[in-house]
Amino acid sequence: MSGILELYEKTSGQSLNKHKTTILFSPAVGADVRDGIVKDCGAQYKITVKKYLGLPIMVVEAKVEELLDDGNSGWNVELVKQVLNKDEVDIVCKLSVSFSSLPDKQIWAFTENGMCSVRSAYHVQVNRKRMESGEFSSKIDEGWEKLWKLNVLGIIKVFVWKAIANCLPIKKNLMKRKVTKEALCPMCKRCDETVCHVLWSCSGASDVWACERSPVQNWSSSENDFFELWYEGILAQLEVMAVVLRRLWLRRNVLVFDNGFEGPNEVFNQAVDCLTEFQ
Repeated sequence: MSGILELYEKTSGQSLNKHKTTILFSPAVGADVRDGIVKDCGAQYKITVKKYLGLPIMVVEAKVEELLDDGNSGWNVELVKQVLNKDEVDIVCKLSVSFSSLPDKQIWAFTENGMCSVRSAYHVQVNRKRMESGEFSSKIDEGWEKLWKLNVLGIIKVFVWKAIANCLPIKKNLMKRKVTKEALCPMCKRCDETVCHVLWSCSGASDVWACERSPVQNWSSSENDFFELWYEGILAQLEVMAVVLRRLWLRRNVLVFDNGFEGPNEVFNQAVDCLTEFQ
């Protein structure tokens, strides 16, 4: 071993500081072999090593491909056993190996494009806290109960249910199913058409909610989670809101299919008249 190191020093022109050199040994290396190498080299040795993210430093600094079989078909178990102890071998060998040969990349699982955004991170954190406290499930139960007890036409209840469940044929959903090539809102032509956008934050919806008789006239029109919007609507006149929501959807369809567009006051008044007539 010492002869190999001397040859390396002469060839590279570099000198090893043996007082700062540490040799790492696998627990499988016998004491006699280990002591002989250390004595020959005059260096220090370690059996256990510090870890980073659960893996030994020597593995973190090495390339993963060096621990794989030729062709990246899986882990080279024998080689992994030489580098790691038994517990670490079990952990590493359980990790799935990609067969695509594509470079690794970080993916945020809570958005469609895999990119993290402040908005998606906020919703993840809010939902996590709700689930920890049990608040989310109770709010869902309360929201559904309020919906099915509304004194409105059944078709309106079903429409609101579809909106909450994100089952409406909006552009965003149609693009996901490859029915259309773009998700741009047909009314404002500025944002993707989502449920909350078309029924709340779009300029083609916010003008209706801003009407003088609207129970949510002073609410912010910024886009939100639609269930949150519905649950908060419990504090307002929910039956009026439900009917207006469907009228907004019908208004949108008239624009898309018939190229017509009703004024905000007309939409709101029609909704109120419809509700009054039913009740």
